[in-house]
Amino acid sequence: SGFISIDCGSEAAYSHTETGIWFETDNDYVGTGSNHMVSSNVNLNYRDYGRQLNTLRCFPKGERNCYTLKPQHGKNNSSKYLIRAFFSYGNYDGKNEAPSFDMYIGVNLVDKVNLTDYADTYWFTEIIQTVSSESIDVCLVKSGPTIPCIASLELRPLNTSIYHTPTAAPQPLLYLQLRIDVGSSALPPPYGDYYFRYKDDVYDRIWRCDLDDTNGWYPLVMESLNLDSGRRSSDIYKLPSQVLRTAVQSPNVSHPLQFDYDNLYAPLDKPYEYYVYFHFLEIQQLPIGKKRIINITLNYQTILTQPLVLEYLKPVTIAPQKTSSGSVLFNVSATSESDAPPILNAFEVYKLITQLDLPTQARDDKNQILLSWKQRLQIALDSATGLEYLHKYCKPPIVHRDVKTSNILLDEDFHAKVSDFGLSKIFSNECDTHVLTKIAGTPGYMDPEYQITNKLTEKSDVYSFGIVLLEIITGHPAILKTHENTHIVQWVNSMLADEGEIDSIMDPRLQGIYDSETASQVVHVAMACLAPSSIKRPTMDQVVKELKQCFPMENIDDSICIFTEFSVASISGESSLAR
Repeated sequence: SGFISIDCGSEAAYSHTETGIWFETDNDYVGTGSNHMVSSNVNLNYRDYGRQLNTLRCFPKGERNCYTLKPQHGKNNSSKYLIRAFFSYGNYDGKNEAPSFDMYIGVNLVDKVNLTDYADTYWFTEIIQTVSSESIDVCLVKSGPTIPCIASLELRPLNTSIYHTPTAAPQPLLYLQLRIDVGSSALPPPYGDYYFRYKDDVYDRIWRCDLDDTNGWYPLVMESLNLDSGRRSSDIYKLPSQVLRTAVQSPNVSHPLQFDYDNLYAPLDKPYEYYVYFHFLEIQQLPIGKKRIINITLNYQTILTQPLVLEYLKPVTIAPQKTSSGSVLFNVSATSESDAPPILNAFEVYKLITQLDLPTQARDDKNQILLSWKQRLQIALDSATGLEYLHKYCKPPIVHRDVKTSNILLDEDFHAKVSDFGLSKIFSNECDTHVLTKIAGTPGYMDPEYQITNKLTEKSDVYSFGIVLLEIITGHPAILKTHENTHIVQWVNSMLADEGEIDSIMDPRLQGIYDSETASQVVHVAMACLAPSSIKRPTMDQVVKELKQCFPMENIDDSICIFTEFSVASISGESSLAR
């Protein structure tokens, strides 16, 4: 099945009684940390994952400790995975100091784990990501004085045709906000939990089941329904039978099924966009000639091009065609032609963490935000810090090999981090200075020396970063779309030779609001990175030091400059630094 299931801190592998999943110890996945058991005074005996929650791997030493997962997709194929981590504390150390720390996948910050309110229970983080690298590093990073710890780490291969998003950005991350089996109920004592994992769920998703008392939602349960594999073969989402056999419906055709996330749970993060996946199965055999026809609105906008006609025992998943910004409020309603009330079997809500598309030619000026000079400097520093970490602090070093603006992620505060390690190369040992490899990368960003010699070095990333810096400064893409397809380095050299003034290459949309001396310093750093000979290029830690000098010291965001703390964003290959 390709599952990787790790009971962190366990002394022996085992088959889980309830789920049948084989759990390994973490000895082959991480080389640091120590094993612990939670306190016997803390009850973590949940049916489906209690055993995992009772053992922990904790990391008192080091700022960043990583598990390395090696999926079976091979070297040249991109695959989609569900990656899930369970965290518990259970007062294992007798100090009653529940930890808080950051979880990264590679250099991507995916969650800020805070167990303060979960000291006697648990937390889990789940993301869906497309991966093309040979291995996946899941890292716990200290963010304060407490000790990071993890209970379980799981990887599940997914069909690449599911959980698509309409965004054009490469490899977005889907962070699970909510997944609800709306027709099922929570477990009774002694387990008393409202999260389930079903044995016949081929993707081993965790389903929440606690919407029993939602106003106007009435259960529709067909436990004896025969859901043979032939009827379900068209369901690429492979929903478990319990999800399909249970649903909710409204009292009549005039009443919709209404859901407002903020009213039932904590308010969503407003700057983010969300996707909702709706799952339906007509489990009620209506009289001949009668049909259940439904419509769906999300934040008061219709998301279907035409109403959905449900067919008996034919699963349907409505994948999102548009995002929901900052809130999730939907109505599932019956149309005026429907003979039955609306139903719903399940739905999933994901927060989208994506590489924002920042085209040179604004597609929609009304919706774009122009980044200030200071914001651009911070993006440059964040990105440089990420590359410094790969080159200097990873043991052995990693060369990204595809540094470009579309591989830099921006969060809602326009903080940046490097992403997409599909072409990255890991040196055999810390003493290596280069690796011989076939040419790979993106035209316009590739190191000319590497293209000639096939010798990949850390300085190849430095060259590519120089191109990124010029894009940040000028607002132009790496290849200018002129009749000659001029390279940005040629254009900058030509402009500086003709005009001699730094203002001649600055993005005009800044309207002169920048410090010319600082801008000159950043251009100097960029051109040093772009030296034809790699020997003459600076290292990334030298670049970081130079860029920090471009800020008054009191204006540097230290949480970003520390190598473990750079956060997300992206500038597209045609970056104008406008969102």
